[in-house]
Amino acid sequence: ITAVTNGTGPYMLDHWTPGEEHVLVANPNYWRAEGDPMWEGGPSGTAPLQTIIVRLVDEFGTRFASLQAGDAANVTVNIDQRSQVDPLVGEVCQGDGTCAPSDNPDGTLRKWENLASTSRTDAFLTWNVAADSPYIGSGQLDGNGIPPNFFSDINTRKAMATCFDYDTYINEALIGEGVRNNGPIILDMLGYNPDGPMYEYNPEECASYFEQAWDGALPETGFRFQTAFNTGNTVRQTIGEIWQSELAAINPLYQVETIGLPWPTFLNAFRASQLPIAVSGWVEDIHDPHNWIQPYTYGTFGGRQGLPDDIIAKYQDLASAAVTESDPAVREQMYFDIQQQFYDDAISVILAQATGARYEQRWVNGWFYNAALPGTYYYGMSLTGE
Repeated sequence: ITAVTNGTGPYMLDHWTPGEEHVLVANPNYWRAEGDPMWEGGPSGTAPLQTIIVRLVDEFGTRFASLQAGDAANVTVNIDQRSQVDPLVGEVCQGDGTCAPSDNPDGTLRKWENLASTSRTDAFLTWNVAADSPYIGSGQLDGNGIPPNFFSDINTRKAMATCFDYDTYINEALIGEGVRNNGPIILDMLGYNPDGPMYEYNPEECASYFEQAWDGALPETGFRFQTAFNTGNTVRQTIGEIWQSELAAINPLYQVETIGLPWPTFLNAFRASQLPIAVSGWVEDIHDPHNWIQPYTYGTFGGRQGLPDDIIAKYQDLASAAVTESDPAVREQMYFDIQQQFYDDAISVILAQATGARYEQRWVNGWFYNAALPGTYYYGMSLTGE
């Protein structure tokens, strides 16, 4: 694995330059015979695309210029960048493969829109922040910081959940292309209960929760801490700024500062439980509810949030029982119950599932949408004129 190539697929690794690019070439000895398609109407034989070049380009302006010039078949376009690319779209397609001309039918690009996303950005509240954290001010409940266990009080967590303006987030940060989720499990997946409860934006409730927290000390004492995002991610920056504005409006002594950190610094601080609130995301590995429940409770995020042992044990038992249940109806109800428990415990602030989009040149053929298939499946794709 890593630097060692494995497998017998339709492509071979030509070379990999970490941090720059990797290049694939068609495998002339691929075992699937011509005329023996993977599925009816699917690809067979040697891959039509002989060479695949995948480059890592962080700067969107550079990616956009390559797309405009026709040098790139497709590029990554973040949700806040779509408005810059949309004027070039001549054809719009849906996940089921249906396509129609855009308002600019002569546009050079094809856009696949309204793709159900298998990722989500959320706000993870750290119940037990590392004592050496530089992001909790004085580390005391003295108006100039917060104690490391500030979010161990459920009222502070419920306050953060009800002080967040979800509509503003969806409309401004996600440009209206998002839908709220009521727990770790994403929309339309087994275990997602459309009738399940979710916290709503309610400043009065938020103020009340803060009044109940920490033996009623917060309204007069106040607090100060920093919420972090990875620099350059404007969607995640907006999340912190919403809280900064909303909490200050309730009480000027409630001070939240939004800070951007380079990705390596952010990730290291998150892993070390130094961030009182970490705005981060999850991309599923397997299209199954367990792949959402596990990291959000006793796995990746639960550990970084410093969840208590009894909380971790509770969810580990619940999730282990659900993942091994063979009856889909029973399993669904088990996940309904876990989602309800997650709401009751207010472990994190669940935000919204953005809809995905893909932009490609109109001379690209054969791409298809599969929510359970990460990345691009190049086998079977072709370019017009080749």
